[in-house]
Amino acid sequence: MDVGVDRSDVMASLGQVAVWSLDLAAWGECAQAETEALALEALRRRTGADGVVVTETLRGEDQLFAADRAPATDAHVTRTLAVLREERTRTIEQLRTAGPERWDREDPDVDQPGWMPWRTPAAIARHVVDTESRGYARRLGLPELEPVDDLLEELSRSAAHVRGLLASMPRTGVHRYRDELWTPMRLLRRLAWHERVEGVFLRRRVRALV
Repeated sequence: MDVGVDRSDVMASLGQVAVWSLDLAAWGECAQAETEALALEALRRRTGADGVVVTETLRGEDQLFAADRAPATDAHVTRTLAVLREERTRTIEQLRTAGPERWDREDPDVDQPGWMPWRTPAAIARHVVDTESRGYARRLGLPELEPVDDLLEELSRSAAHVRGLLASMPRTGVHRYRDELWTPMRLLRRLAWHERVEGVFLRRRVRALV
């Protein structure tokens, strides 16, 4: 499995190294650890890959892998949408398991990094929506989704919004947002990763509450 290693200044500020799968079969998979070796091993275990090959490394102010600059393909869009459907189903199932009466409850004993302030089931779910339908969208100059109060409705509307964005967005080009550089492929990679990793913490929260 080909992987990209992120040793950029952003990751260094967190005291972490990130390793991203660049293969379609493990699209959106990422592992973070204090060292590259630990992150590589964590990704290998999670994906079941026989081996990993580092093809790119980001350092300093680097933000984009060479793979991020390639045109977004139909295969990558399709794979991203498949991951999003699977993860959205899991998110909704977790919320229903918790029940609306627990959505805004926090268990302080749940292990979660300090830089992740969303610490209730509802806060995690709304963070997922805000990131995919507003945060990521604005980084590529794409239309943003207006928020609604009903959480399950917002999850459903956001999923439809993202599907529409991916169907109509340009497949090439580099977009600058403040100090960040974004491309369609970087967007797809991050979309396939984000709800997956937030789901880990959502499940921890729900298990602690029910």
